[in-house]
Amino acid sequence: MSKKFIVFFLFFLLSAQSLLAQTNKDSGYMDKIIRYISENSALRGYGLYKVLDIRCQRYAAHFMDRTLCPFSLMDLVQVLDFDIVFEPEKTVVNIEDRKYTDEYERRFNKAEKPAESASAPLPRYVFSAFKTKLLELLENPQTHDYLKVLNQKFYRYSQNIDKDFDLWTATLTHFKGDRLSALTHIAVLLQDTTHLKLHIEYVRTVKKTISTQMEKNLTILSSLIDNMNFLAEMDMPKYVKALYPPTENKNRNLSAYHFYVPAYLAKRLQNRGYTKRLSAVTAFMLPLTYELVSAEEGLTNILWDPKKIENNDWKLQDIMQGHGGALFGINYDNKLKDTAKVKKYFAVATFFGAYYLTDL
Repeated sequence: MSKKFIVFFLFFLLSAQSLLAQTNKDSGYMDKIIRYISENSALRGYGLYKVLDIRCQRYAAHFMDRTLCPFSLMDLVQVLDFDIVFEPEKTVVNIEDRKYTDEYERRFNKAEKPAESASAPLPRYVFSAFKTKLLELLENPQTHDYLKVLNQKFYRYSQNIDKDFDLWTATLTHFKGDRLSALTHIAVLLQDTTHLKLHIEYVRTVKKTISTQMEKNLTILSSLIDNMNFLAEMDMPKYVKALYPPTENKNRNLSAYHFYVPAYLAKRLQNRGYTKRLSAVTAFMLPLTYELVSAEEGLTNILWDPKKIENNDWKLQDIMQGHGGALFGINYDNKLKDTAKVKKYFAVATFFGAYYLTDL
């Protein structure tokens, strides 16, 4: 993940123009700001809230949604419950001759020694969303039962023993039709299915002592993610097909968190009493904002979006995944927008595309 990913969650300064001018000149200055904000949960939560609310006020199609967004977004940030832990500064003795302890080596992976002229790189970090829920699930013996079943099913599917399998159906069946439990376990436990497994490393970093049960769950979760990546490398179309509900046959790719995280957030917001439309719109602001912020190099898009998005099917696919996931989480699929129209509107102007997707 890049600096921009971190900045997206942390950046909140209202005097953005002066900051942008400074950070373009001195990347070390930006790194210090990122570290400072990251160490203050209130600031980083407010930063995320602000960049999301800017988009909600800008793009939400209905006046009532724009009016209530400040409240629903506060709840969204609370549910997201994210945390970032940077490499301790004391592990760096000298920028030209770093001294790495065994603990640092195990948790953060030694970085290449920078060139003499290079500025100090942003320290390595681990990240987790839904941190309280993640720790709770990892202490639960029933989580091990679920992961064991899922691991076996993924293995049998990858070996062509079972022909039909998908993550959603298997999870929903395991939890006897409980939609919230199914969404919770997928979004929280499988929030990073890359080889990095940042949420697993986060737990191992912040927990001074790990219980026997948590260790068992961490081990089998890591094994499951390894099996998922093995299938992805062997047969990508087959892997992508297994990630999504059978009804979601469009806009699929290997980044299923674009789908399940908004689905889970929308469900949690609905359970807090928000209407279906506001729950879906609010949850959609997270993937929409991230895709707009990351549309171009530099920090400009933290507050100002690209005028339009064209010739970028991958990014539009991610946006549509977030849209579809938010609707799926609350059984609002009949409001799913037409992909061809979304592409056409974004090619004209970002405003038209985003407005169309929030007009539910």
